Amino acid sequence: MAIVKGTTVCDESMTGESMPIQKCPIPERSAAVYDPEKGSKKHTLFAGTHVVCIFCFDKTGTLTKHGLDFLGVQPVNNSRFTPIVNDVKDAPSSEELLYALTTCHSVDSLDDRLVGNEREVRMFTATDWELVEKEGEQPYVKS
Repeated sequence: MAIVKGTTVCDESMTGESMPIQKCPIPERSAAVYDPEKGSKKHTLFAGTHVVCIFCFDKTGTLTKHGLDFLGVQPVNNSRFTPIVNDVKDAPSSEELLYALTTCHSVDSLDDRLVGNEREVRMFTATDWELVEKEGEQPYVKS
């Protein structure tokens, strides 16, 4: 599906992209031929793409402090932000939120320590869930 107006942020993990990607419309005045397999990927929503309605994080302070902290979550209700919830287990609709926080990441364990993107490690740790990895089995999470 080609994007002709507006922009969107997409989760294309089913198509091989590991991080959300911003997609933009096809330029209005372009002599280029639209080809989703070549230069037009940034204008195309592929099968398996999930549109992410909101993906936002604030990295203020990373120049003055090493590392990132996980403040909490800010749920949306009736298209409006609600107050920030510091303990994710207390958030409204927390079951769905906890599933998202514990499974939408590339966190791994090494020597019984979580490793990976620091933001994702902090996000996962905030849930108090456990990443279970056993020899010869797919990793899974449990509460």
